[in-house]
Amino acid sequence: IILAAMRRHGLNVQIQEYGVAILSGICLDEKNHAEFVNEEGISTVLAAMMIHPDQSSIQAYCCDLLSNLASSNSVYKQSIIDGNGQMVASDAISRHKAHKGVQSHGSALLQALS
Repeated sequence: IILAAMRRHGLNVQIQEYGVAILSGICLDEKNHAEFVNEEGISTVLAAMMIHPDQSSIQAYCCDLLSNLASSNSVYKQSIIDGNGQMVASDAISRHKAHKGVQSHGSALLQALS
C-alpha cells in the first residue's frame, strides 16, 4: 500500500517523506526485503530521490533503506547499482553537506555499493 501511494503521488513531498520513513523502518527486518524488492521498492525509492533531490529527509531515509538492502543481498545491491544508486547517493551527499543523516546514510550506501 505504501509503495503504491508513493508511486501514485510521486510529486507529493509529504507522502514521499513519510512513506520512505515507514519503509526504512519496515526494512530493518531482513524478512521484509524480498517483498519490498518484488513490489518494485528499489525503483520507487530511487525515483523519490530523483524527483525530490532538495529534500534532505527523503534523501536520508532513502539512503538508509537502500544501504540496508545493498548490505544484505548481492542481487539487491546490483539492482540499486543498475538504477543509478551510486550517482543518486553521490548527488545527495554533495547537495546536503550540512545534513548529518544524508552524509552518514549516503556514505554508508556508497560503501555498500562499492
